[in-house]
Amino acid sequence: YVGGSFTSVRGVPANNVVGWSNGTWYALGPGASNGVNGTVRALACARDGSLYVGGQFDRAGGVFTPNAARWDGTNWLALGGGIGGGVSPAVYAVAAADDGQVYFGGTFTSAGGVPVNNIAAWDGAHWHNLGEGISATTFPGGALVKTIAVSANDVYVGGQFDHVGNVPANCVARWDGQQWSALGDGVAFPGFSPAVDALAVRGSDVFVGGDFSTAGNVSADHIARWNGQVWSALGSGSDSTVQALAVLGGNLFAAGNFNQIGGQNIIGLAQWDGAAWSALGSGLGGQTPYASLLAASGRNLFVIGRFASAGGKPAASSAIWILTNAPPTIRITTPGPGSVFPLASSDSVTNIPLAVDATDADGSVTRVDYFAGNEPIGTATNAPFDFTWTNVPAGQYQLFAQATDNQGMIGVSPVVHLLVHTPFTPPTLSWITPTNGARFTAGDTIPLAVKVTDPDNTITQIDFNASSLGTIATLSRSPYQFNWTNAPAGDFSLSVAQDGYPGYAGFSSNLPPAVLPPPLQIHVNARPTVAIVSPRDGAVAYTTNALTIEVQAGDVDGSVTQVGLFQDGRLIATADSAPYEFQLLNLPAATNVYTAQATDNEGATATSAPVTVFEMAEPPSYYAPQITLISPSSNTLVTAPTNLTLVAQVSDLGAAIREVNFGVNNSNLGTVTNPPFAWTITNIAPGSYTFSASVTDANGRTADSAPVPVTVLPNPATTPAITLISPTNGATIPVGVPLSLTASVVPHASTVDRLDFYVNNNRLGSITNAPYAFTWQPSVVGTACWQAVAVYDQTQSVASAQACLNVALTPGGYPRYVIVDLGPLATNASIAYGVNSAGHLVGLWQSGAASIPFIDAGGVLTLLNQAPVLNDSAGGINDSDQVTVSGNGPAYIYSDGQLTNIGSLGGSPTYVRGINNTGQAVGDSRLANGTQHAFLYSGQRMIDLGALPGGSASQANAISGVGEVTGWSQTANGDRAFVYDPQHGMQAIPGSLGGGTYGWGINNEGSVVGNAGSSFAGTHHAFLSQNGGFQDLGTLGDAYASSYAQGVNDSNIVVGYSDVAGTDQHAFLWQTNVLFDLNDL
Repeated sequence: YVGGSFTSVRGVPANNVVGWSNGTWYALGPGASNGVNGTVRALACARDGSLYVGGQFDRAGGVFTPNAARWDGTNWLALGGGIGGGVSPAVYAVAAADDGQVYFGGTFTSAGGVPVNNIAAWDGAHWHNLGEGISATTFPGGALVKTIAVSANDVYVGGQFDHVGNVPANCVARWDGQQWSALGDGVAFPGFSPAVDALAVRGSDVFVGGDFSTAGNVSADHIARWNGQVWSALGSGSDSTVQALAVLGGNLFAAGNFNQIGGQNIIGLAQWDGAAWSALGSGLGGQTPYASLLAASGRNLFVIGRFASAGGKPAASSAIWILTNAPPTIRITTPGPGSVFPLASSDSVTNIPLAVDATDADGSVTRVDYFAGNEPIGTATNAPFDFTWTNVPAGQYQLFAQATDNQGMIGVSPVVHLLVHTPFTPPTLSWITPTNGARFTAGDTIPLAVKVTDPDNTITQIDFNASSLGTIATLSRSPYQFNWTNAPAGDFSLSVAQDGYPGYAGFSSNLPPAVLPPPLQIHVNARPTVAIVSPRDGAVAYTTNALTIEVQAGDVDGSVTQVGLFQDGRLIATADSAPYEFQLLNLPAATNVYTAQATDNEGATATSAPVTVFEMAEPPSYYAPQITLISPSSNTLVTAPTNLTLVAQVSDLGAAIREVNFGVNNSNLGTVTNPPFAWTITNIAPGSYTFSASVTDANGRTADSAPVPVTVLPNPATTPAITLISPTNGATIPVGVPLSLTASVVPHASTVDRLDFYVNNNRLGSITNAPYAFTWQPSVVGTACWQAVAVYDQTQSVASAQACLNVALTPGGYPRYVIVDLGPLATNASIAYGVNSAGHLVGLWQSGAASIPFIDAGGVLTLLNQAPVLNDSAGGINDSDQVTVSGNGPAYIYSDGQLTNIGSLGGSPTYVRGINNTGQAVGDSRLANGTQHAFLYSGQRMIDLGALPGGSASQANAISGVGEVTGWSQTANGDRAFVYDPQHGMQAIPGSLGGGTYGWGINNEGSVVGNAGSSFAGTHHAFLSQNGGFQDLGTLGDAYASSYAQGVNDSNIVVGYSDVAGTDQHAFLWQTNVLFDLNDL
């Protein structure tokens, strides 16, 4: 099987994945719904014949299964809920284990709804995490799993990361089924970002390839070997990235974009025999050939890459290297994985029988050698090649076997892990507290404790579990006691679990399990609920009327048996059933606090919030109180420092005054309960204040005074005096040119802490010491008013007058731009769309109804109207005068007088726009189903860039010199501008102005420009995205004007066009936060 980004192979329609059998390519699935609807980045075949596929897609054969799917030979099947989560979820690696587990790695945080970190396992029915997974703190793009290799119970992972779980691991690590471990110090690439792109396992050896220069403390260029204990180099390594590894027979095969390996001039593909590197026959041929994918099966090595020939034979980027003798196959059948053998007593020996299943497809097996780690332990030369390993000391061992056939070819088995240890006595756990059937009340503290008998010290952790709540405590040392505080209500089954056998991961299933106590059943009773619902807190009751107190009470897991009513803490009445109402008669005048207490059927109680009631004789008549703030008077002016006394006049004909509250600027100052009703504020600071007062009488009635505004002026003798020195009011200054705002301060009797500078009421910054000068660069043509504010005596401030300036364009301040008329170039009109560094132009030439692409090179006009180009235009040009040409049909690249059809994504039309100096071009093409997709044309092939999550259509508009692409894509939330690169795929540019965003230009620094829809009147504004920011570049017109950015250079100078007055549009240039009308330059 082959996967990638394509719609056909050798004329066979195939969506991104295809099968090959007996010399014939075939699609995976019927009709247009075959394959998957996005890029395939990884494949793995399982022992049952299933094909597992990973990449960036959401459907396989029409079945919804994001980024991961299974082909059973007839149908596509979903894997749970698929893989997703994260910024741009994708699968980059898939590996299938003999036990049925399939491992997926890449960049994602969820697998079937299970939280994971960039790696997950599928067991045929469910998803599982691998501990805490893969993470990175030193890689800007985050962690990325690029390759996975499985050997028996060991899963080896490579990519770009620095942690596995909480274990530091540099780009390569091992999962043994229970925990993560690093492979020594991993790999490094000083000055660059290291990566492991390929893994292969042979016996106890793990081979790694990728981008690195050291492995552990060993110099190893791009390829290295880990033997389970130390790193070693494979000769002198390669001069560039090793992208794929495979083991076939006794040799290791390496593929990549290298030109040298082991000091020899071998391009793209080589083999290692354990001592030296060599080419495969005459190797790969073509222009800059390389191999990037390898797969071994039987005696065949399948090679995929970019090459025109292999071994001197024509090969369109795919070939097979065939061994003359098929290597034997071998696996250890005895002992099984993770076997544990008891260490014999001192008067006997430990012997372990070993057996294998060894076969040879085209000959016979003549010899089997057994190894523990890298040490040979025995040989068998006669079938069935059984062997007894004698006198085995205690320890953990990696066993593998090597078969040799009658022609000397070898095959190596997967590793089997083995433990020899003195017999373990399983730990025993028993409950101390609580007892089975115990009952508690919500909010209680419940003591939990277990007794542990562990003679071999095998327990590392004990978990206390409470049924639906899961684990409520984890203890890592004795005593194993825990106080469960604030236990919620409910019925719980309490159990304990233990993790043990530290250092023996992978063997626990064959070690004696702990003897655990049976679960305990406990009940936690919910307390009743109770509240006084009438009267409200602070209510007034008259003694001539009955006071009715209403209580609500309930119990979620039982019943309320009694509600008691308390007055000032004294029980005065009870009720045994609802409704819980209490009538109190002939109350004396007093202020009383009432509470209610509910008791449930298990004796648990709860008390309501208190309610205060004012009980008094009803007045003969009732009038609301009145209040007036008689001092100070409204709009009073006073000079700081000063004291200010607020005086309120109140009256109430029906009740006594309970309190008067004074306030300022909607904040409370204080409360006075007895006349005179006055409040004094001392040392009031300069500023504007609004004072008020409110009154509450004994009946709870309230009234508010009218607000009284007062202004406190600064004291001239103690307030700093500010003088604006330069620039002065009315001055004209150039836009975009830095200048110094200069002021002086006379402190008088104060201490000046700093001087804050403002332009148009926006604070620019502060100067704390004289001379007070702040550098400011005006960015907008128009009026700018500046002032300074002195902050003094820590909390006080005073502002200067404003100086208003005329910000204008200054001749000579910016480069001049000249619009040159190039003439009509045609019968009717001409339009230029692109220009290169030599000033050569491309565009379209109009003659009658025909539109013909042209290139103008130094005044020499060439019309690109050779058949079959009709009514097309030239959209882009690079410095080699390669031109992109397209219209309403095919797309072409014009170079050296020739037009080359660049193909399509399966439909028509195809549009090509941008092209960089390496000949990479971008545009969009219709798929067979009519959907429009962005593409990258590179290396004579068209790559479907797909679409952002939730979208179906996309368009690419520009490509930088370093191969980064921008354009736009549909998403579930509207159109979004994107950036694409081969490593990270298509990623949305963050930020918007309320509508869709569209990328039209990108520079070599990754800055993107384009236009963004705003939330106002359907307008669009030009934007610049750089370093994670999103900047609105504004317009040349009014609020209803739109602007569109078209290009940006490496100095972040932007060009485009904008609406101006009326229906006109002008070209603009944006530089250093200033938008210029090119007509003004």
